[in-house]
Amino acid sequence: MEFASEMVVRGFHEHLRIQERDIVYHPRVGESKLRSFEDGWRHLRFMVLHSPTMLLLVPGILCWVLALGYSLWLSFGDLGVGSRRVPVSALFGAGIMNIVSVQLVTMGLLAKAYAHLSGLRNDPLIARFYRLITFEKATIFGGLFLLAAIAIAGVDFFVPVRPHWVLRRLFLSTTLGICGVQILASAYLFSIMALPRHRDRVGGDGRGR
Repeated sequence: MEFASEMVVRGFHEHLRIQERDIVYHPRVGESKLRSFEDGWRHLRFMVLHSPTMLLLVPGILCWVLALGYSLWLSFGDLGVGSRRVPVSALFGAGIMNIVSVQLVTMGLLAKAYAHLSGLRNDPLIARFYRLITFEKATIFGGLFLLAAIAIAGVDFFVPVRPHWVLRRLFLSTTLGICGVQILASAYLFSIMALPRHRDRVGGDGRGR
């Protein structure tokens, strides 16, 4: 049923031209086997699974930019807009936005990497990503987040400040630490997916011989 959608998706990724041709429909013999909801869902499911960029990567990047800016403002700026005060609970909301957005970005990249490595389609972005971002570089990037989290948390032992500033720094260090762990774990999975695959050592049931 979803073969028509597959032709459109593959044609788009292969930069093929698609034209309409007139055909003659013959009268249907027998009852129709189409099921509106089930068949429609199969088409939608196919298109969603083949679009990690628009489903995960783009929303994740936009959300991360907004969440990071919002978090920095809450951490170092004035918790207020004019005469209105921003509740401290907004810190936790900003932290959740950061964590979820990083998860969306990493899952989007991993989904695109799987499609590229499995031969589902050629993805120039992932090919360039593998050439430029090595496991060592990604590990350093994630490690910087962890070091920043440790450094911010350690300031409380040396610089006495007001209690509400301690809460802000705790929020920022926790958020950076969680994001760093997510980046490190994703870098590991992203790299191990590109290792040589010995399919000859795997039996038909998916278990090693």
